[in-house]
Amino acid sequence: MRPRHFFMERWLMANRSRVRFNLAESGVSDLTLKELVSICDIDIKELMSIRLEDEDTRGSEDLREEISRLYPGRSAEEVMVTTGTSEALFILFHLLLDPGDTCIVTFPAFQGLYETARSLSCRIRFWELRSDEGFEPDLDRLTDLMDERTRLVVVNTPHNPTGKIIPMETLAEVRRICRERGARLLMDEHYRFLPLNGSGEILPSAVTLSGDVIGTGSIVKCFGLMGLRMGWMIAPRDLLSASRDFKDYLTHTLSPVSDFLSVRALRNRDAIMAVHRGHVLKNAAALNEWMRGHEAFFGWTPPEGGVVSYPKILFGMDADRFCQDLIDRQGVFLLPASSFEMEGHVRLGFGIRHGEFLEALDRLDRYLKEM
Repeated sequence: MRPRHFFMERWLMANRSRVRFNLAESGVSDLTLKELVSICDIDIKELMSIRLEDEDTRGSEDLREEISRLYPGRSAEEVMVTTGTSEALFILFHLLLDPGDTCIVTFPAFQGLYETARSLSCRIRFWELRSDEGFEPDLDRLTDLMDERTRLVVVNTPHNPTGKIIPMETLAEVRRICRERGARLLMDEHYRFLPLNGSGEILPSAVTLSGDVIGTGSIVKCFGLMGLRMGWMIAPRDLLSASRDFKDYLTHTLSPVSDFLSVRALRNRDAIMAVHRGHVLKNAAALNEWMRGHEAFFGWTPPEGGVVSYPKILFGMDADRFCQDLIDRQGVFLLPASSFEMEGHVRLGFGIRHGEFLEALDRLDRYLKEM
């Protein structure tokens, strides 16, 4: 079975370059190379001396060491660098699942978290985070979904598109349930760097609960470094070895330039995140206040981490039609819930610069009043 088209990408590709205010994306504003070099105090001579050669399929030792520091108790030998998290997920689904297996995924979900498994003729079951429950995870609902063929449970936190953070004590229970049922737990956690509580601390990872928990992450969404395409997987050594062999048929290795810059970015992550956090926290506060003034239009659960939210449409308009009309009338781009195989919601991102975000909210307000 072939993968279906990527639903959200059709919206993003058609509109991202032509709208004035893009609130459909799921990351922060991207840095320029000049900004990254300045923040990380990179010597241009060192950058210019990089040899454009092949390197270790797993990623350089320096890069894997920096990534492993994000996961106390896990070593660089349990890290493999990938081209974003999508490559890591693609590899893991192929290695962990057989046709007829059951794969359970938190839902709504980024399509990359289940489409490959679906194309491998696996049964996909969605562990729903429901808006009328504040997107709180229900463990009884998870156990009800599991059967004798459940081989993998995929959990995304902080969650895209709702911004919900699943607490560590809940994740410990998920890990226990998986172990009892003979399933693997795969954690997708690339928003760990941006909790919205203002602490500035990276969120703990469920990968640290046990050596059998698998994780994926990246600096793509939270660092504003989309173009480096640097992600990773954390996995037991036997699985990592098989993943390395599989990767030889895909991108094989990361660009030495991306590897070098990613090492420096991770070593200077506090400085980089300070730049983005200033905008994101102000935007999240402004969005919460704006939603309190528009309760007749949207059902609202404030996000807890990351840079996306998932308001529910209360004014009776189809989400696709609403998003297209908003683009045409005000140049503001939201992502409709059809991108997540749902209806009745939009994904509203708040990772752009604060001034632009306030203007986008003003235009959204203007649209609603005219409507």
